[in-house]
Order: sequence, then structure tokens, then C-alpha cells
Amino acid sequence: MWYDIRVGSSAKNDSINHFLCGLAVTDNASHGVKNEDFTYQELIDQGYGLLGKTYPNSYVDSLREVHSKR
Repeated sequence: MWYDIRVGSSAKNDSINHFLCGLAVTDNASHGVKNEDFTYQELIDQGYGLLGKTYPNSYVDSLREVHSKR
């Protein structure tokens, strides 16, 4: 996972990616899921899914578009 963080980090997306990863890590910990089984990108994607439970999909999609490196 730490390799993924180093490779996927940039000034443009660091803060949102770390926030999304934190959401996923917290959610996984509360459900007894091991975070070590996921890559950094998988945790970010999970974070987007969790964010979508609180905010409209259009907002989540716009964040993904602006902060995605793909």
C-alpha cells in the first residue's frame, strides 16, 4: 500500500486521496476488515463510495474527475 501512496501522490490529489483513504480505513476498522488486504487505490475508490452515501453522485463524480490521474 505504501508504494501505491508514493506513486499515486501529487500536490493536486494528495489531500482528497488521503481523506478518502481515511474514510475507508475507518469504515473497514469498524467492520473488522483488514486494510492491509487493499491497495491505496482500492481504499480511495471505497472512500468515493462512502462519500456517495452522504453526498449526491454528481458531487462525487465531479471530485473524481477533478482529482483523478487517469
